[in-house]
Amino acid sequence: MINMHLVALSVLVIISPFLMLGVWVFVAYRYLDRIESILSKSRMVAVNREIYTHAGLLGRVMRLGSISAMLSMKHFSVRKGLLDDDDVNKTPADLQRLLVRLWAAQIFLIALIVLFFVWIEYGG
Repeated sequence: MINMHLVALSVLVIISPFLMLGVWVFVAYRYLDRIESILSKSRMVAVNREIYTHAGLLGRVMRLGSISAMLSMKHFSVRKGLLDDDDVNKTPADLQRLLVRLWAAQIFLIALIVLFFVWIEYGG
């Protein structure tokens, strides 16, 4: 019976990155243009748009991920000149929360996967 629980947990851990990628793709497809228009004066957003424009859907996800990472450390990003302070202040709070939560969920998922495989290797 314990093996069945381990198999079910393993399947969930293996499937979860694909589900997370689906969420990233959906949010990038739906919100990226709006986010980039709000953060139009931010240097890093403009540079990332120029670099990843021709990368298709994966480029959109990369641009969204970098914006999410910068917004999760917005004071640092503003201080280093990556984001414009006025742009960050005019970004809607619900959109900021969505991006920061998406970034935090991704970090949590990666940590969970690493801990799971460490547990399987050394503790299970």
